[in-house]
Amino acid sequence: MNFTFNEPFIKALVALQQELVKHNPDTTYCAVMGGAIRDMLLNKPIKDIDIFVSGTLNTDWFADNCKLSGKDYGTLTNFMVFNWYTANSDLPVQIIVCKEPLWEVEQKFPCTLSMVHVDYLGAVNMTREFRYAADNELLIFTENCPEEYKERIHAKYPEFL
Repeated sequence: MNFTFNEPFIKALVALQQELVKHNPDTTYCAVMGGAIRDMLLNKPIKDIDIFVSGTLNTDWFADNCKLSGKDYGTLTNFMVFNWYTANSDLPVQIIVCKEPLWEVEQKFPCTLSMVHVDYLGAVNMTREFRYAADNELLIFTENCPEEYKERIHAKYPEFL
């Protein structure tokens, strides 16, 4: 599988993460995970950016810059989702605040094709599950994956089995 590494997009993702950490210095880790990275690598349109965060957050900064979202991530628990209104992105940005380590969160994603992320330093990290699914053009879903999510992924990746 040939992957597309969009360097300007990766730099923009790093800048968003750095801005978030600058205002939330007690954040233990943040990464852009899932769909945006998957779609960049597989050369598909990107609809939004999900930044996953663990650690202590600056509630004043969140109150001034974000709004709690009603978005449901289905298979993930112990998290809160915020819409972040930042002038530094043309795409909608969600911040997903997690209580568990992000590597555990990534392993719970309902589709192996979403198990990929860009870290705070701009490194693209592909799990072996992601590589296997991408290399073999397979859509592998968890048992409890919501049907509407499966339909959305199938529509975006009709060439995958």
